[in-house]
Formats: sequence, structure tokens, C-alpha cells
Amino acid sequence: ERSSTYGAAKTVPDREQYQREWFSLWKEKKGKATEVEEGKKFRPSFSRRPAQIDGYDVRAISIYAWLRDSNRDFLMRSVFPTTFMLLRSKWKKILENYFYEFRPCFPQLRDIGNDFPKFMDSYYSALNDEYPFLPELIRYEMLRWSVGQRHELTAATSEVYVGATEQIKNCMPIVNPEMTIAYFRFPVEQMSSTESIEDLLKVAGGQNPGSAGSLPDSGSSISVDVPVEPSPCAIMPHEFHSRVLAISPLAAHLVEKARRCELSYSQLIASLMTPEQQKSSTEIAGFIRMIQRLHEEKVLLKCVPRDGSSNWQQYVNAVESSESHRTVQIALSSFVGDGQDKGIAVDMGCG
Repeated sequence: ERSSTYGAAKTVPDREQYQREWFSLWKEKKGKATEVEEGKKFRPSFSRRPAQIDGYDVRAISIYAWLRDSNRDFLMRSVFPTTFMLLRSKWKKILENYFYEFRPCFPQLRDIGNDFPKFMDSYYSALNDEYPFLPELIRYEMLRWSVGQRHELTAATSEVYVGATEQIKNCMPIVNPEMTIAYFRFPVEQMSSTESIEDLLKVAGGQNPGSAGSLPDSGSSISVDVPVEPSPCAIMPHEFHSRVLAISPLAAHLVEKARRCELSYSQLIASLMTPEQQKSSTEIAGFIRMIQRLHEEKVLLKCVPRDGSSNWQQYVNAVESSESHRTVQIALSSFVGDGQDKGIAVDMGCG
């Protein structure tokens, strides 16, 4: 018995009674037959009966398996909501194969779908004949989920205005490190907003969701023309989720170049223009407007002087004569303690 602050002492149910109550609730919610309760035929959701459980309570372990896989099911639907809508009739079998045959590696639950695109290509590639857009849809939903899990530096940066001549000549943009640029041939963003398979297939085929039109019979392939040129988009975190910004191929090229090279605004613009365009003030102004929009949309986060004051070499020079931190000394001594050759430890100063 235990004391209760809300009244008289209550009797704690014994283990068997607790299990019976669990099963009563479970059957009420899931609608399973009575004989399943006996244990041998117990297989909730898509769970498999745990192996090597002699001496353990099969029913109790099965309850745990059901809870675990129900959470997995919920998370997978959260990561791939449109894919689930499309493949709902096959979803149970897909998840069973994913978790029990393919066996994905996900140290954290938020990474539960990281291997799902690879799994679908390996186990269900035949679906691509029926739904040619499926690989892109899965990759798009995976990207939106993973980007949404990142820290949102995007919201912590101030506004940047690009316009002064000296600024364009002597400053360079900092690309949002949380932002991902991806290319898709199908309109996956519009497809992910549909609420029915019929509308999804219409959007994939280039029709408006509300337009009249016939769909192929079940089991036949979808008549969808695959666009030749993929279109880029920028995916970045936004209020604990993610948002998608459609950008031009030229803007995507500029962003990728700014990410790789420490070029000033003027150098970036010149590297993307033809000699004829470089002579046109109208063309140059168009590039500046594009850069300004990328700053407003937080694809480009900051504008910093291009003087080398923040680079890696400057950091090395500043700490070269400093004494090593205690954590670095511990790391180096660990190599010796494990009988290995003396290693190299670097304190990155990342906090």
C-alpha cells in the first residue's frame, strides 16, 4: 500500500493485475481478439516477438515492443507524412521491413528516418515505376525534417542592406550554415501540401489539384513526364520546423560559390557575368537586387569585411604561444595510457 495526499491509502495492484489492465486498455484501443492476450499469438502493430526471452514474461515484453514500434510508427509518419498518405496500404509492411530486415542505425530518435531513402531504393525500387516522383518526395521530406532539427541561427541575425560601393567591393557574404540547397525535378513542395492521393498525382503530373482529369487505374503506371532540368530550392530552419524558398539556378550557383570561396560581392558578381553583362549597369543592379533578396530571406546571413581577420590562420597565430588547455593535455595522455603512439589533439575552441 502507499499513502495518497488526495485521500485514503490505495492498494497497488499486483503485477498480474497490472498486466490485465494494460491488456484491457490495449484491446479496447486496438480492437484485438481475446485469444491474442494469451501471449503466443501476441503481435501488436508491426512488432515481432522478441527472441531469446525464455524465463521472461512474453506479454510484458510484447507490451514494450508495441509501445516502442507505435512510437516509431508515429515518428515515421511525422517525418514522411505525404509518403505515408501515398503508401498507406503498404505502410505496415514497409516499416516492418525497414526496422527488422534493413535494420537502420539511428543513435537518436530524431534520426529515425535517415536511412529510409536508401532502404526504399533497395527494397521498394519497383514502386518507382508506378510513382516516378517517389525518390524525390522521400528525399524532400527527409531534408525538411533534418533541417528543422537544427539550431536556428537564422532568427538570431540582424538585417543586412547591400548597396554602398565600398561595401560591395570590400565585403563578402556569409552563407547560412543551417541552410541546404537541393534540386528536384518534380514539384515536391506543392505535392507535400496536398491532402489526397488524387491531388498528389495531379500535381505530380503538372495539373492543378482542383482541376478535372482522369487518373490511371490502380496498379497501372502514372503518366508523368519527368522534367529534364531540376529546379533548386533553399531549405532552412524556421520556428522549430523548416521552410522552403524557391530560388533560381543562378542564385543557387552564387550561394554555392560564396560557400566555397571567400569572394567579395563584386568578385562574386563578376565571376557569374559575361563580359557584355559586366558593362551593363542594369545587369549589375539586377545581381545586387538578387543578393539583397538572399539576405532578406536569410540564405545569406551576414556581411563581413574581406580582410582575413576571422580566418583559421589568424586563430592559429593568436594561440600559438598559449599554454594548452587541460582537456587537450588529458586527450594526449589518453593516447599514452592506451599504449598507442602519441597522438595530436587540437582544441577547436567551440565551447
